[in-house]
Formats: sequence, structure tokens, C-alpha cells
Amino acid sequence: MTTRYRFDRFELVPAESTLYAEGQAVAVGARALQVLDCLVQRAGQLVPKSDLIDAVWPGVVVEDNNLQVQVSALRKVLGPAAIATVAGRGYRFTLPVQGGGASDAGARRLALPAPIGPVWGREDELQALGAARDAPWLTTILGRGGKGKTTLALQVAHAWASHFRDGVAWVSLAELIDPTRLPAAVAQALGLPVGRQDPWDNLLVALQSRHMLLVLDNAEHLVDAVAHLAQAVQRTAPAVRLLVTSQVPLHLDGEREFHLQALPLPADGDALESVAANAAVVLFVREVQELDHSFKLHPGNMADVITVCRRLDGLPLALKLAAARVPLLGLSGTLARLDERFRLLAGGARTGPLERQQALLAALDWSHDLLSPDERAVFRRLSVCCGGFSLEVAQAARGDETQDDWVVIDILGRLVERSLVVREAGDPPRFRLPESVLDHARLKLDMAGERALACRHHAHAVGRLMAQAHEAYWSSADEPWLDRYAPDIDNVRQALDWAEDREPRLAVQLIADAALLLVQLGQSAEGRQRAERLCAAWPADIDPKLAGRFQVELGRLCWGVDGASVCRHARAGLTALRAVGDARGQYLALRCLAGSGVVLGDEARALLDDMGRIEQADWPVRLRLQRLLAKVGVLKAEGLWDQVQDVCRVLGARAQAAGLHGLVAAAHSDLAAAQLALGDPVAALASCRQVLAGSVWDRDPALVHAHALSATACLALGNAAAARTHLQAFARASWQRDWAWFGHYQHLLQRLATLEGRAEVVAQLVRPDDDLDPEAVCALVLGIDGRAAPQVSLVRR
Repeated sequence: MTTRYRFDRFELVPAESTLYAEGQAVAVGARALQVLDCLVQRAGQLVPKSDLIDAVWPGVVVEDNNLQVQVSALRKVLGPAAIATVAGRGYRFTLPVQGGGASDAGARRLALPAPIGPVWGREDELQALGAARDAPWLTTILGRGGKGKTTLALQVAHAWASHFRDGVAWVSLAELIDPTRLPAAVAQALGLPVGRQDPWDNLLVALQSRHMLLVLDNAEHLVDAVAHLAQAVQRTAPAVRLLVTSQVPLHLDGEREFHLQALPLPADGDALESVAANAAVVLFVREVQELDHSFKLHPGNMADVITVCRRLDGLPLALKLAAARVPLLGLSGTLARLDERFRLLAGGARTGPLERQQALLAALDWSHDLLSPDERAVFRRLSVCCGGFSLEVAQAARGDETQDDWVVIDILGRLVERSLVVREAGDPPRFRLPESVLDHARLKLDMAGERALACRHHAHAVGRLMAQAHEAYWSSADEPWLDRYAPDIDNVRQALDWAEDREPRLAVQLIADAALLLVQLGQSAEGRQRAERLCAAWPADIDPKLAGRFQVELGRLCWGVDGASVCRHARAGLTALRAVGDARGQYLALRCLAGSGVVLGDEARALLDDMGRIEQADWPVRLRLQRLLAKVGVLKAEGLWDQVQDVCRVLGARAQAAGLHGLVAAAHSDLAAAQLALGDPVAALASCRQVLAGSVWDRDPALVHAHALSATACLALGNAAAARTHLQAFARASWQRDWAWFGHYQHLLQRLATLEGRAEVVAQLVRPDDDLDPEAVCALVLGIDGRAAPQVSLVRR
């Protein structure tokens, strides 16, 4: 694994002896890179000249001016403020640094689906696409449904991944209907928070400094929105490459169109050896052998195999569907059933090859008709799942609530065997319907008149999954928990959309259980918006325990935005939960109340005492650590910073041992705040670097605090350039979260303007008659205007 350090628009990879600027290698001498490596590893700290000389020229006597030459060379590349000189002593690297861990952290952030399987007969296409990796900014793989565009794009994405500093983001658009949701879908794939601010601007700001491949799969029904996104990315994020799969081109200048043809077919009179090497035949035979290892191509069945491949026009999906039936029907039986379906579609006439769309429809209809009634029901009901689905969500396809879960699991396995459902790699596995199959299943669902029933079952299945997620959160480490439940966030949204109008009690339950996931994914704003709608039309039949839990979680969703709302909702939840004797619910309500920043003094101390009386020794570590978090909040409010340091160190150590990286980051952030209050900005910078380097997700809420506290430390040290960089990062992170925590740190922007000597800006910030909102403040001080998305004019051919 390779260690990488990121700062400003640069990335240093010591193992490669390379410095990159926006993904491009920079010409820097070997000695200068060694100096930079030493400085970056101790960013924010004074590095004595002797340490640098010993590291770069070990065992050699050199003059100080040799070191000065290397530092001067670095300043020409990084900017004069990047390396500060401490007269007579040494140098200090001033830019905020992220990284220092292995590069697989970036890969964790951008989860790329595993390849679906071997790509038979596409060697030439893979080679041609590989040659285009560094050429155009946009490549579109074109072809009708069933040709294998997604399979090919996945193979290409995996082959290209190592060539992009920030990896590959995969965005499946097959189930996205509303084009306005496109930027949110891309942000989610990038691991970014999705707030209610302008989603286009939010996304483009996040992409500006990235060097990555962005794959948009199945774009044909959103072609205008995808074209708008592509053009915007081209103008604002030049180091981002796009790979799109679609049935129609985007018609943009500079777009490279790659037309994917059906697999080549055997020619008349080909010998067995030639037929056996044909791509369509290889695919068909290999798919049959997956289910029947004894199947072989031989002179006796060669003619039938060729006929099947020709009848299905070399379409990979159609060939897979047909191959899945050979073990049951035999080759001749499969061909006979296909012929029946072809005659039906062609009106009984045999007038030549079917159009490819008819061939795929024939294969889909024929494969569907061979399913049992129960298999057909599960197949069509799975079409309501969104963004793929887990086994738990697949239970939405049950015939009724009393049906055994194993019935659906067994049927799901049979649908996978018949290539109607794709099983994706992972443990536990996830599933999805291929694009053309999904459209077919939706059509069958509407024809059966079961959409309302299927949506209801889906919402209840997601509700059960979120109840499981909420319970598992308290006894799970961060990353496994997110890996397990984050992929179903689109199913959560769909279930909430359905339940809000039809079963409000289920919607309340979903919010109460899914709030933790929404917070972890940086989507608290969406959760608040949905919860507030439910409050405005509160269902009458909510039991007190659920109502109390809902209030506590709504308080959690208000965290960092409105302390008074956190306090109000936590009090309401505490009252309801005390009435029903829910110990754990009371404990969590007390934690929110104590940490709201509104309750102070003796009352706050009493809340901590109540938590201590309620806490149980057999509770999971994460749950019991909530009292330490609450205690930190109370101590901070009282200004007892020495005690804050002590509690933070205990909290961080216990959280680290349990794999609770989010709590580790929270502990480091609060420790930095204490160190600043105690007059040690250098130590505070070091604590903040622990947060920035250890963050696995760009949507990690700790990033907001880490950048703000780093800016505070830099201001204390008189380093305006580094403070500005951190405040820009803070403003963008806060903006992405609907200005969460901005009010707590807004004074830092005035301090920056003062340090920079911008008296006119300071005067505008302190005038009492001004009502500047966060966007206006950022525009005034930092030159960041969150209100105006970059203007994009589409240049269509």
C-alpha cells in the first residue's frame, strides 16, 4: 500500500518520488522532494535544519545554503507561504495536510462494484478503450439494451482505477427517474454529504480538486441532465474523466463515441474449432457450463448452438437467459421454446432474422413464461427495489407478511441462476436486476396491478432493515456498519416517500431508526426536512415510546444547526421515554440534552448524574461512551479545559480500541479545542491532523470541526495563508451540510480579515445593521459564493 499526502492542489507520493499537481507530475528535484517529505510528515511543526540535512544528506557535510536552494525550489512550485522560515532554527510546513495513511482509504471512499464476470469476445473493445484512457475527457459506450455495456464498463473501470489518484466513482442511473436527483446521486457515490443547498454547485466544488474517473451507467433516459453534468465537470474539474454508458450519445463537443456491437456470430461452413472460438458461442457454452458441468460443444449439437446464437442475434443478455434454461429443457427443448416465442412476435411468419429489440424481448418474455407463478411474483415485485438490494430488502417480494423468508431466498437463488438477477460480490451479497430485465419486470408488475402492494411490502421490509441497523449501530465498528447499511440508503428514501402519505406511523418509525444512518452519511438536512413534514401532520396512533425515540432522533438531526431545537426535541423525548420506562431511550435523550450547549451549570451536572445512574455495565461500548461525550460537552461549556483534555484522551483511547473512528475523530476535535483554549496552537494543529488524516469518508462531520480548529490555530500562529486554506475547506464542508456548525466558527472569518489587514471587510462584518448570511460572509472574506452555481452553456453538436 502506498502512502500519500495531500495539501492544497498537490499530492506527494514518497514511494514514487513524485509530486502531483491536479493529477499531473511536477518537475521537482530528488533532493527537494526529500526535503518536502520531511516537512510534510511534521506539518505545522518546526523542523530543525539539522534534522533536514541529516535526512536528505545522511553522513555528508553540507552547507546551509544547499538546504535553502531546495526550499526555494519548493516555494516556486507550492507558493511562497507553503514553507515558513523560523529564523536561525529551521522550517515549518504551513499547508493543511491530509493523508499519511495508505491509499486504500480513497478506494474505501469510492466503492467500485466487482466485475460481473468474464467479458467473452470483447478483447478488441477492451484494448481500444484502454488506448483511449488518456485521450478524451468523455467516452460514451453506446449500444442497445442487452449488449453488455455495463459489463464492459465495469471491466474498463477496474482496469483504469489505478491510473487515477482519487480512484473511480460508479453511479448507476437505471433506477433514477427524476433528473433533478442526478447531482445528489453522484454526490452519494462520491461519499459526499447531500444538503439542501444548490446540489450542482455542491457537487462541482467537491470535484474541482479531484483526479478520478466518474462512470455514469445507463444514462439514456437522463441524457440532458447527464450532458449538463458532463459539460459542467469539463469546465470546473479538468482532472475528472467521464465514462458513460447509454443507448444514445450525449452529443457534446469532444465526446468520443464507442459503439458496442453484438457479439460476432459463426459463419456458414465454419469448422468445429472455429465455432468453438466464436465469441457468442463461447459465452453461451460457458454460461451453460456454469449450471451443467457436463455440457460440451461437439459435432452433434453444434448446429443447434449456432442456431440459438443466431436467433438471439449475439446479444449477451439474451444468450445468458437462454443458457440458463438448457440444463432444464435441454438444447433442443430450449431452441424449440425460443422458436415458439419468435413466431408469436413475428405474427407466425418466419421471414428472416428478428430485429435485435425483438430478440431481447423474446428472450425476456420466454424466460419469464418459464418461471413458476411464485417465481414470477417475486421477479416482478423485486422491480420496486432501488439502487440494488440486500437479502432483507428482497423480502419485499413476499406474497404476504406470513410467508417464510426462505421462500423468497430460494426463489432469489433460482432467479440468479437464470440470469434474471445479478448477485454482486460482497459479504453479505447484494443483488440487482440488469437494466433491460428491470424494465421488463416493472412492465410485468404494472400488468399484474401489484405496484401498490409491492411498494407497501418494500417499505415494511426497509423498515425492518433500519430497525436492525439502529440496533446494530451501538455494537458495531464504524466501517463494517456503513458497509452493511449505507448501500440501501436509496431504498430508505423510496420507503419514506411511500410511507409519508400512506402510513405515517411507518414513516415515523423509519426516521427514528434511519436517523443514525442519515447523520453518518452527511444527510441530516434531508432527515430534518422529512421529520418536520411528519411533525406538521402528526399521526394520532403513535405510541409514546416511538414518539419519544422520534423526538430524540430529530434532536440528533438538528445537531450543529440549532442548539435550541436539539434541546427542545431532547426534552420532549425524555419526558415521553421516562413515562414508559425506556432506560436506553432516556440515556440517549439525556446525552442530546447535555450536549446541546443550551443546558448549563447545575442542571447540566444533574443530567450527567442521571446518565450515570441509568447506564448499565452490559451495554455496548459505543453506547456507554455517550456519557463521556456528554461530559466533554458540559466541561467545555463550563470552560474546564484541563478536564476536557483528560476526558478526551480517555474517550479517544477507548473508542480507538473498539474501532469507533467517528468517536476517535470527535475526541481529537475536542482535544484540539482544549489545547487552543490552553494556549497551545501547535498541539491543536497536530490533533486536527489526526482527524484529517484518519477520515475515511468525505462526509465525516468531524471534518468541519477539524478545519475550523486548524484555522483557529493558524490564526493564533499568525499564519494567514494556512488559516485561509483551512477556512475555505471549513466553509465548503459546512455549506455541503446546510451550514451546520458555521455559526459556531463564523467569528474566525472576521479574525482572518483582521490578520490580512482588510479593514473595509472587517467594518462590513461588524456593522450591527447588516444581516449577512453565511454565503455572503464567505463571498466577502474567502471569495467563495455558494449561491451561484457555475454557469454552464451546453455545446451540443
